[in-house]
Amino acid sequence: MKRMKKKYLVLNLLIPFVIIACSSKGSTDTSTSKSDSVSVSSSVSSSANPSVSSSNSPSISSSNAPSSSSQVKPSSSTETVVSVTSVGLNKSSLEIYTDDTSASLVATVLPENATNKSVTWSSSDPSVATVNDGNITPVGPGTTKITVITVDGNKTAECSLTVKQPVTIPNYVLHGLYNGQTDWTDKEMVINPYSTTEYMIQGVNLYANDVFKVHMYGETWYGYSAIKSSVKSGLVTAAPSDDNIKVLATGVYDIYCDYNESDGGHIYLAKVDETSSTVSVSGISLSNTGKYLLVRNEFVITPTVYPNNATNKEVRWSSSDESIATVTSGGRVVAKEKRGSTTITAKTVDGNFTATCIVYVSPSQYPDYCLTGTVGGYTRSGISMRYAAIPLDTTGNYLIPDVNLTAGDELTITNNQGARLRNKYNQIYTKPINENMSVNVYLNVNDANKDYLTFENKSSFVSKS
Repeated sequence: MKRMKKKYLVLNLLIPFVIIACSSKGSTDTSTSKSDSVSVSSSVSSSANPSVSSSNSPSISSSNAPSSSSQVKPSSSTETVVSVTSVGLNKSSLEIYTDDTSASLVATVLPENATNKSVTWSSSDPSVATVNDGNITPVGPGTTKITVITVDGNKTAECSLTVKQPVTIPNYVLHGLYNGQTDWTDKEMVINPYSTTEYMIQGVNLYANDVFKVHMYGETWYGYSAIKSSVKSGLVTAAPSDDNIKVLATGVYDIYCDYNESDGGHIYLAKVDETSSTVSVSGISLSNTGKYLLVRNEFVITPTVYPNNATNKEVRWSSSDESIATVTSGGRVVAKEKRGSTTITAKTVDGNFTATCIVYVSPSQYPDYCLTGTVGGYTRSGISMRYAAIPLDTTGNYLIPDVNLTAGDELTITNNQGARLRNKYNQIYTKPINENMSVNVYLNVNDANKDYLTFENKSSFVSKS
């Protein structure tokens, strides 16, 4: 019993030392574990501040910290290139006129996210039209192909382009039954050069029983005019209900129409004397009454000798100042290098009838003033030689020649700086047009208190002997 008590006494004495030893071992393991940790806060050490528990100190485990060999590496991937698969145009065919300033095409490159959507443009015939970034500039009548090509892949698309001359619509035509044909091609009537109200068509072959009437003609048909008949030669009859003119004898006729608002007007035929071997000239007119021409440029004036079947239609030409421009025997005017005006005159050999054209030669393609707005139903904008004002003197008087106007036009005047003329109230000057007219326009830039523009019928430029 005493021996057992001794054993328990020994054990009791040993237990504290065992506990201390175990405690020392745990402390050593914790220390070792801490040595594998990296403290985020380096300003306070655990030994200097033992009251701070290690469990509250944020640390980065060495097992998760990147090694120097596994730092961020450069990306080896490159941007994805998306190739062009096709290109298309918004129109496959297009018709425009030589005075069209707003024609354009739009190219669509697919796919939409293609990397390089650049394209190039070309025209198969630059004498018909040119193209720049889809914007078309007409040059002359004809046909051409406008092509767009992608820089990436050379994908192509085409548009067939037709360029036409603007159509000048006559005021009056003859319409009806002609030589037994029910579908008679309309015959245009022109202004009688010796009358401001009379229209005519000369040297027409008509056949017995032809039936026709005068038709007012515009951009659309306006309907038949209520024109009465006047029989000068005894060769026509008129149905009282529909104003048809009936031809009683086959022959060559000059046809005249005098229309007015009060009584509707008159139509009559004058038969050409077929027994005479000589038909005398009765007058002459020119295709141009004025022209703004650049130095070293040229153009052709076309004469019209009346009547159409005149025996001798020979014309002789002259220039009042050949240092400014000369004219050939065929009516070709050639500009020299001197600025100024000259008068080109055409005179018939038979009867000495004359007609003139004022030519102004300038080194600048920008005239002092030009006609803009809506002219002949088309929009005219910017500085252009198409309706250039020819200076008549040094006091602000100008001529804008050979202008065909339609009802509804609104005219303005633009100077060579692109600014439009204004009236005395500082408003942009606009001249409304209420009827179809073929005129020469006169401009007085100093007449803001009244009206900048006045008009004169082109027939007034046709001279008798």
